[in-house]
Amino acid sequence: MRGGRGCSIKSSADDLGNVCSADQQEPLVSVISADQQEPLVSVIIPAFNAERFVEESVRSVLEQTHRNIEILVVDDGSTDGTASILRKLEAEDTRLRVIHQSNQGVASARNRGVEEAQGLFVAPLDADDVWARRKLELQVKALLEDSGAGLAYCWTQRIDERGFVIYKDTIRCKDEGDVLHSLVRTNIVGHASGPLMRTEVVRACGAYDVSLRERSAQGCEDLKLYLSIARRHPFVLVPQYLVGYRRTRESMSANIDQMLRSHHLVMQELREVEPGIPEAHFRRSSSQISSWLLSRCRFSRDLKTGVKLFRNILLLDPAFIVSRWPLHKVPRVVRRVIVLRAQWLGNRFPATWPLRLLRPPRYPEWFESQSVPCSGSRSAAVEAGKQ
Repeated sequence: MRGGRGCSIKSSADDLGNVCSADQQEPLVSVISADQQEPLVSVIIPAFNAERFVEESVRSVLEQTHRNIEILVVDDGSTDGTASILRKLEAEDTRLRVIHQSNQGVASARNRGVEEAQGLFVAPLDADDVWARRKLELQVKALLEDSGAGLAYCWTQRIDERGFVIYKDTIRCKDEGDVLHSLVRTNIVGHASGPLMRTEVVRACGAYDVSLRERSAQGCEDLKLYLSIARRHPFVLVPQYLVGYRRTRESMSANIDQMLRSHHLVMQELREVEPGIPEAHFRRSSSQISSWLLSRCRFSRDLKTGVKLFRNILLLDPAFIVSRWPLHKVPRVVRRVIVLRAQWLGNRFPATWPLRLLRPPRYPEWFESQSVPCSGSRSAAVEAGKQ
């Protein structure tokens, strides 16, 4: 299979040590032609039976303030109405191109998009997530200002299946530069829909590892790629909420055993090529993924698995319990539970006054309310966002 630049991606990502050794630092120079004011960004959307949300996701890309984009939607063998929705969207905008393939998994679908990408940057987006309008604009600016950075990420607000903001449920990290150790401790990027990456860097790191699916360990392909990039290039942060990460019962992260196995394999491979990383970081990483999956258990009401995960955290890294849920945060947790229950009532009975006043905002309005002006330098914007 030929890529948009004549570069093919191997069916399985190379070992972390082979593709991204720490002594392979290279300066990255972004060259933009004089007649092209904005670099081309290739947006890659893998879609499998995504008829519920794919149109909403695609339209959030079409509305980006950064206009020079190509949207590559890889239909990974969908059997529902996804194909017909994509045909309609493809007819509306020439920037959208639909690629069809048999069902091979999300990593293979993303790799197909990376192969076909012609942009200087690639931006993956899951078919149920959404972006704020300035997401690409601000991330492109961040990478152009730092020619050595391989990845730009931003903050995330979780949303529910109807697009309403979930109260105080955000992903907000502040690490930049050499982030490898931070990335081991916790996935600072958060998920697959947040980063903007240099296309050449993604290809050099072997893209997404399809072998995890073959080992019944699908789920952490994005984290493995981020670790590969972090071993070779610094990260930059755009300190704004620019991604709406949708929480659904069907999401891959709901497959708890598979996610745990995927995370274990990725970290085990990293241990072998980075023996200098403290073991405490790996323990904290296991606690973090278990904590994240514990929240999925609450959502799916899987009490048995939730108890098992909590026990694993307690045995593996008891200090994490104190750091994650200190006593001084108890009033805040209680307040959050009350607000979430009130918002649930507002969503359940929207026509009942005053319950309709309790409804949370939808993500477009929330993104606008959280926007931070970035007319100055990126460093000034970073300081404004971190305050």
